[in-house]
Amino acid sequence: KNALPLYLNAYRELKYDGFFLSCYGEDLMIANPIKANKILNEAKRFNIHNNSFIRLGDSYILLNQFDKAEEAYILSSLMVPSRFIPKYKLFILYCETKQYFEAKKVANIILQMKVKVPSTKVDLIKSDVKNWLVNQNKIISNKQKI
Repeated sequence: KNALPLYLNAYRELKYDGFFLSCYGEDLMIANPIKANKILNEAKRFNIHNNSFIRLGDSYILLNQFDKAEEAYILSSLMVPSRFIPKYKLFILYCETKQYFEAKKVANIILQMKVKVPSTKVDLIKSDVKNWLVNQNKIISNKQKI
């Protein structure tokens, strides 16, 4: 909250700086998701970076615009195919919107991805996705028994 007036002041001079706009939009998401989305859409005109599209997708989620969030996460994923976060965000979106077939496709892609730089975050993503797939298989198995 303390930074928002400073951002607003700086916006006058930095409204063509994509990195500034991305940071401003991200920090604005909690206080004003509609304005954050507007700022993040401005940012993508000046800063084509996969993280900008992740932030944009997150802002669309806050606005319940799931199709646009999906598009933003897919674009981010295509920009840097080796990154786990965009695919994981897409996986989470599919799970939350009950698109389990799509979630399963993305989960399998994530599990097949090679890890370039080992990290706890990637380990957690892979573990979460693997556990979800195991639980889905148990649910399907139980339904077939009935």
